[in-house]
Amino acid sequence: MTDYCTDQWCVVKYPCGAGGKFLANCLFLFDQVAHWDGITGKQETVDYFQKTILQNKPWLKKELNHKWGINFFSRSYERNNDASVETFNNEVVATSTDYFNECWNKGLTIVDHWGKPYNPSFWEKAKKINIIIDDYDRYKKLVMTKLFKVEGDQIISLLDIPQTCATSDNLAYTQKYNNQYQFPLMSTNEFFETHVEKLPWLDPWLYDSVNILTAKEITFKLSEILDYNKFIKKFKEIEDLFSETISKNYLKDLHTAWTTANENQ
Repeated sequence: MTDYCTDQWCVVKYPCGAGGKFLANCLFLFDQVAHWDGITGKQETVDYFQKTILQNKPWLKKELNHKWGINFFSRSYERNNDASVETFNNEVVATSTDYFNECWNKGLTIVDHWGKPYNPSFWEKAKKINIIIDDYDRYKKLVMTKLFKVEGDQIISLLDIPQTCATSDNLAYTQKYNNQYQFPLMSTNEFFETHVEKLPWLDPWLYDSVNILTAKEITFKLSEILDYNKFIKKFKEIEDLFSETISKNYLKDLHTAWTTANENQ
């Protein structure tokens, strides 16, 4: 059986809302990286991202996601995250899409996203790129812009249901937890302290990330993602990783589209 637990993966690890999907889309500019939506060409990659993320729709409906079909575990919650290498290989064979297999067999790098700082056994050999929170106030604003919304006298979660596989082709799960996760309206600080900070996609980043991340992993600070000049300087490490230099015009266009979408929510 094919071993899928190799360095052919590149996993973007970040607390939800910190810009991981944006960073993943920047990776699609590299020749050896498979685009989540089958697009080839750098300008086409930029055009698709701009068109998608600037649409006037709820944030999570316009964020891009992969079409790998490998959804037997959760990227954000504790659902089958402890799967063994053997289980992962078997499940990839059973659940992966034709597009995933086409990309894998071509030797292209497969990008995925992961909401915790630790590494599951099946991605131990993967390339890793992290985003850590160094400005918690700005992070809170991002989360309240993208992952939750105020509706009347309630705060409603827009995240996927932990027990259900949400995919790019099944967007109903990104709307609400079927009214299961609604909270009374309160201040952002109180909401975070009461309901958000202990969630599995945030708690480890607040308390464990310093001890978990390794020197072999490329790590961005949130402030380096938000500031274009800092982002470009740090992005050089990714260019070195893939041995390819990307036009700053493409990166500028992606960054502008992403920050504009943040501001317009």
